Amino acid sequence: MTETWVAAPGYEGIYEVSDLGNLRRISTYGRKPKAICRPVRPHHKKRHGYNDYWLQRDGKTKRFSAHRLVWAAFNGPIADGLEINHKNGQRRDNRLSNLEAVTRSDNCVHKFWVLGAKTNFKPQIGEKNKSAKLTEDQVREIRRLYTTGLFQYEIGKMFGVSQRTVSLITRREKWTHVD
Repeated sequence: MTETWVAAPGYEGIYEVSDLGNLRRISTYGRKPKAICRPVRPHHKKRHGYNDYWLQRDGKTKRFSAHRLVWAAFNGPIADGLEINHKNGQRRDNRLSNLEAVTRSDNCVHKFWVLGAKTNFKPQIGEKNKSAKLTEDQVREIRRLYTTGLFQYEIGKMFGVSQRTVSLITRREKWTHVD
């Protein structure tokens, strides 16, 4: 398989990127730039798992994610709202054939449905839920008051919730974990 090289966007004449995800420096900078052809090693950060390249021009250094650099070199600038997805899920595999531009939503769908990622999301129930307006004791009191014959809208006014909420609580469709 042959490796195709193109100029790195914004660093033409200094760096080239290949369709296999490699980067090479093709010249030095300064008053008398020298022609060289030296591979650049990526930096791998354990924190996020992606390869990064540090590119230098005019005495300034800038970090680029390898997958975004490869995509931009072969396909042009990445449109707003798009991310670059690794089709096989391997963050270090930056071959052009393994990359695709997708929305954040599509990237998440790919992560869970194609790659089989697990979520550690555990919904919080009852008082542990940050948006809960009632406590477990108040739920017990709502159920007790309903058995005395009070109307649901009256109970709702007492606790600052709607009649519908009182109905769901008394029918044990909400707050089912409370006795």
